[in-house]
Amino acid sequence: LYLERGKSQEAIEVFRRTVEFDPEVGESHWYLGLTLFYNLNQREEGAKEIAKAMSAKSPYQLKDFRDGVTVATAYDLLKDKEHFRDLLMQMQSLSGGSLPFFLEIAHIAERLGLMPERNVVLNAILRADPTFKARIAPLLETKTAKTIEEALKQTSVKPAETPRPAAAAVNAAVAATTSGSGSGPRRR
Repeated sequence: LYLERGKSQEAIEVFRRTVEFDPEVGESHWYLGLTLFYNLNQREEGAKEIAKAMSAKSPYQLKDFRDGVTVATAYDLLKDKEHFRDLLMQMQSLSGGSLPFFLEIAHIAERLGLMPERNVVLNAILRADPTFKARIAPLLETKTAKTIEEALKQTSVKPAETPRPAAAAVNAAVAATTSGSGSGPRRR
C-alpha cells in the first residue's frame, strides 16, 4: 500500500520490521530487496536482500521467468557465480520466458565469465529459433565477436528487434543440454 502511494521509505520500514521479526522468511527479504533495488536505487543493498530471499530457510519461490531474471541481476551485481549457476537450473521450469529475458541471462553469464553457461543459453535459443543463428554467428561460429553485444552490432540487430521463441522450447533445449551433467540445484 505504501508503495502504491509513492511512500517508499515507509514501505522500507515495514519490510525491515518483517525481516527482523523472522529473518528466515525469504518473502520478506524479497520485497525489501525489490524496494531498495528498484524504488530507492540502492542496488547493492537490494541485491543482497534478494540473494538472502533465495537462501533463507524458507526461500522465496520464484513465480515466473521475470523473477528469475531479477535474481540473476542481483547475483550479477554481487558477482555470485555459484548461485547464478544454481538459478539456471531452477529457471528451466519457469513460465514467461522470452528472447529478451533469455538474452539477458546470457549477458549475465557472459559478464560473470561463465562462457559455457552463456553458450548453453544461446544454443537453446538457437534450437528454439534457428533464425537467430545469423545474428550471433560472429560469436559462436566465425569468432569475430567476443561478446553478445559485439555479435549483435556486427549483424546490425538490436535485441528488441529479435523475434520471441517459444519459452517452453528454449526451456526444453536448456534442460536437454544440462540434464545428466550432475549439476542440479543445491539444497539450501
